[in-house]
Amino acid sequence: MNALLIRCTGVLGAALMSVCSIGAPFGSASVPSEIARLVPDGAFAMVYSGSMTSLHQSMVRTASATDPQMAMAASMMGPPMLNMLVKQDGGAMGSGGVNLDGSVAAFLGPMSKANGEPIGGLIFEVKDASNLVATQSDSHLVKLPGTNWVALSDHAYELPDTPSSLGEGMFNATLAMNIDQALAVETFKPQINAMMSMMQMPMPTGSVSDEEAAVIARSQQANIERMKTFLDMYRGWNIGIDLDGADVDVLLRMTPTEPRYLVTPSKGFARLASYLPADLTMTGAFDHSVMTMMMDMSKLDLLAMPPDARKRLEGIYGPWEQCLATNKDGMALGISFGSHGFDAVGVTDSTDVDQSIADIKKLWSAFQAADMGIEVTDLPLLASRGVGYTVKMNAEKLMESMGMAQMMSTPVAPGQPTQMQYVEEMMTRIMGPNGLHIRYLIEGDLIVNVVGNRLLGEAKMLAKGEHKANAVSDLLAHALAEPTWAMRMDVRQLADQALGFMRTALGPLGSMLPPHAPQGNPVEVSMVGSSDGTSWDQVRIRTNLKDWHTMATQFQEEAMKAMMQGQKTVDASASSGSAQ
Repeated sequence: MNALLIRCTGVLGAALMSVCSIGAPFGSASVPSEIARLVPDGAFAMVYSGSMTSLHQSMVRTASATDPQMAMAASMMGPPMLNMLVKQDGGAMGSGGVNLDGSVAAFLGPMSKANGEPIGGLIFEVKDASNLVATQSDSHLVKLPGTNWVALSDHAYELPDTPSSLGEGMFNATLAMNIDQALAVETFKPQINAMMSMMQMPMPTGSVSDEEAAVIARSQQANIERMKTFLDMYRGWNIGIDLDGADVDVLLRMTPTEPRYLVTPSKGFARLASYLPADLTMTGAFDHSVMTMMMDMSKLDLLAMPPDARKRLEGIYGPWEQCLATNKDGMALGISFGSHGFDAVGVTDSTDVDQSIADIKKLWSAFQAADMGIEVTDLPLLASRGVGYTVKMNAEKLMESMGMAQMMSTPVAPGQPTQMQYVEEMMTRIMGPNGLHIRYLIEGDLIVNVVGNRLLGEAKMLAKGEHKANAVSDLLAHALAEPTWAMRMDVRQLADQALGFMRTALGPLGSMLPPHAPQGNPVEVSMVGSSDGTSWDQVRIRTNLKDWHTMATQFQEEAMKAMMQGQKTVDASASSGSAQ
């Protein structure tokens, strides 16, 4: 029984981890009422499929389309296995008569009084439940009177007095799942508290330097606060996973505990996406309420900083809030990086462009006043209204203000540069030897933020009216509810640019990385956030598993070649450094 439950959980986990491309409507599933009557009181998670056979066939098609070698393993995990877990009393193995074309559900919770672990079980229908028995001695069979529906669980439990509401709002998808997060948090409260206590345990004396111990302690505290925030934010989740060959489509719907955790859709922000250049590696658009929530959530990151640095950086939030006050609908943003450096284009609309520029000036003044290594000088603009800056980063001062100067002064490896030198090199690659040019240009009611010089001309032309629909604007136009944000990326292109950047920045160690991402189909990932504006937010994620599998296989081969060749370069560099 436990093995079957583990397999069921593994199937769900694999589908969730593979997130994300078909046009599934994700309507409401018609969950049989008998299932709700068999879910025990205190259950906090439920997985559902409307047809065991259809679920299995979809999984086999997905496995075959992704990697034909996986098809055999997927086919062996079929519904007939359920007939091995139940049988007619006195009958042979496989005589259970499970309705393989019918619905199936799995539940988790409440906690068993026998061992303090959550009860897990499967719910399904059989031809005749009157003489049905479990084939495994450690399994418990619960029958629903007057029906042929049963539950097979790893611990005994009593039928609930009233039907469970856990299946309400279940999506109509290949596989669906509902989670009562509030109940799960309450159920696992002792374990959660114990885990948080362990996260705050100090490092053993002498195992690391005092500086490193302080950095670890602050990071642990920040992680605890992030965890608490997440656990407090959401009451429940509805999850749908649709499979169509190698295409995967996932919908995650979150019900917050309080209205303040909801975003409020603003229709106007979608137009901003069309002003982005098409060749950026990652592009996205975010409405005003999402931008505000991102700013509020970023305050948790300050907890990982030393008190003095935290206090200085808190000074940027006033000007940041002022910038958001004149933002009308939201922002579109695209970034690209590689051996050429860093490029980005951001487009916001404003209720008062002159006030927006004044607030941007205050924000950069606040960054400079924080005195954390950010050096800002004015950049003259040619034939444009707005403001421009040349920004440089003093890596040593930044690390010192972060309480990391000592730990960054040690070599990465014997004979190699220090970690600080690598950071400095990376900063130079990102920002250029003479600093990074950042411009804020006024075009009508738009503020066009151009980082770097490569895309300046194109960004200005797009803002002047030569814009057109692109991948992000298409995503926003086909959201399942009122859109609030969207992002798309080509992971292969992103990996290629990251490799070019890292090989350049890491010196001899960079030679152990492949020079480029292997050639092949784009590995597209798209995400669209939407909301009903009153009770839930949701995120739809889509991708193609075959593209991921192909790229991962190629990378594995290329990485091994690069590592073997690069090790010779690293060894030669280390020997040269030692000799000196």
